[in-house]
Amino acid sequence: MFTGIVTDIGTIESVEQLDQGRRFRVSTRWDIADLAIGASVAHAGVCLTVVAKGGDWFDTETWNGPCEWATNWAGIW
Repeated sequence: MFTGIVTDIGTIESVEQLDQGRRFRVSTRWDIADLAIGASVAHAGVCLTVVAKGGDWFDTETWNGPCEWATNWAGIW
């Protein structure tokens, strides 16, 4: 459930083009030990699913539609 609490402001470290979307690697200062693969994390108003994680980063993937429509993602997409 989305709580609306901002825990960190991450940094997009890399963007990988996929066949029908993109994969984003986000670095964070937040302790991601309890962040589960499959968790939903809000990114500037767009909730994305965690597909991989490491020590201080996690990856999310999105298909083309949602981020093309999100006006606050204009400079990212």
